[in-house]
Formats: sequence, structure tokens, C-alpha cells
Amino acid sequence: MHVVVDLAVLSALVAGAVRRTLGGRARRDRELGSLEDPGQHRRLVADELVEVDVAAWVVKRRIAARNGIYNLAVTKDGTVIATNRRDQSASVFDASGQETARVSLPRKAPHGAVVSPDDRYAFISVEGVAAEPGTVVMVEIKTGKTIASVDVAPQAGGIDVWSR
Repeated sequence: MHVVVDLAVLSALVAGAVRRTLGGRARRDRELGSLEDPGQHRRLVADELVEVDVAAWVVKRRIAARNGIYNLAVTKDGTVIATNRRDQSASVFDASGQETARVSLPRKAPHGAVVSPDDRYAFISVEGVAAEPGTVVMVEIKTGKTIASVDVAPQAGGIDVWSR
């Protein structure tokens, strides 16, 4: 299982405050943050990605990342999209842990990330600062290219995708 959490909950994880998923199904957990992409490992975040083997509960590898990763989204093949709060960008990491693209974002305060159901696109929410509007940016994951963006209300935070 892959579990995606942000920097704020890393200390809670280390302290053993994590509640594990039951019956192989992901669930939302206040202390844990968000759960993504069922698989074999959990991914925890600081200024690096840390892959943890759930069965053994040991660190399998550490992946160097940007300073200030804020939120993550994961595709079915293990590609990770990370918002980089401190440098107004988002990064794309392939399953091997290599950063394959860095996407410059139009405003400060990148926030959320979500992947389309077909794993083709990432949608990044950007809060903006002060009187700036929020922005949603659509990125093609394979190329790391911005496809479109739209301004929305200020403080755009959480983001999700659903299909009918």
C-alpha cells in the first residue's frame, strides 16, 4: 500500500501515532493525512520521499526531493507528483525516484495535487497570496508541460477529481 502524507504528520508517524488501514482498503485518517494508490509500500514526505515497506514497517529507500514538499499525488504506476511550497513549482518523480520534470507555477503557495483517473494529467491547486486569486493548473504528467490554468477563488487548497 502507498500512503501519502505531508510534512506536518511525519513526526506523528515516527512517534507511532499512525492507525493502519483495515482489510486492505484505504481510509481517511485525521493524523495520517490522505491515503493513495493501494500497493506494497507507504510513502512519507519531508524534504525527501521516504518509502516504507508496510509489511516489515522499515524504510526501503529515501529519494531526494525539493525543499518544502507540501502535498503529493500518486499514479497507478508509482509516479509521484509533489507540490513544492517553497519554490512555486511542482515536481514529477518516476517510480525509480528520478525527478523527470519540474513545473513552474504562476503564483506563490502551491497546495494540492490530484491525478486524473486515466493517470494522464495532474491538477495542482495554488493558493495565491494576499489579494491574488487561487489557480488550478493542469499538467500532462508524461511531459511535465502545463496544458491549461484557470484562476479561481483565493486560497485554493484541497483538490480532487471525479468522473461520472
